[in-house]
Amino acid sequence: MIWCGDGTKAHTARGVGRIAPPTSVRTRVVPPSGKPGTILHRTALLTPYIAETIGEDALRAGRGAGLELTVAADATAADVARVQEQFAWLGNRGVRVNVRRDARPGAEHAAETEQRPARGRTAGR
Repeated sequence: MIWCGDGTKAHTARGVGRIAPPTSVRTRVVPPSGKPGTILHRTALLTPYIAETIGEDALRAGRGAGLELTVAADATAADVARVQEQFAWLGNRGVRVNVRRDARPGAEHAAETEQRPARGRTAGR
């Protein structure tokens, strides 16, 4: 893939078009039903490199695997559609793709993460 200075893709196997600002995503790759495997979680800005890595993770899980992508609660409908389109090709390779908007705003989600109690040993034990 070749990226031009004006923000367009000169050539790509998946199409040509303008680059949108990266969307924050949480992903989960689930192995096919009935097969043992690891559930892989990833949280990142959806850059071209990360999108390629996520796609490879999903393909490695095998036919029948699921890829769940969650975009931020404040993502636009266009953001959701763009992410869906970006990973639609995996459907032709036997991977189920589900893109959804997070139901919780970012601040609420961050506060929940910070309030989780730490696990491990306590002082004096």
